[in-house]
Amino acid sequence: MLQALARPERNRRWQVEYAEFLAAYNVHTEEAGLPLDQWRMF
Repeated sequence: MLQALARPERNRRWQVEYAEFLAAYNVHTEEAGLPLDQWRMF
């Protein structure tokens, strides 16, 4: 039960900590496309 209560805060902290990385990755993905995109079957 305690884990269920702590999970939202842990997720919020993770998003704050990695926000800069995620933003940079999104920019890179928009410019270069998805990794291994040429082999996607869908």
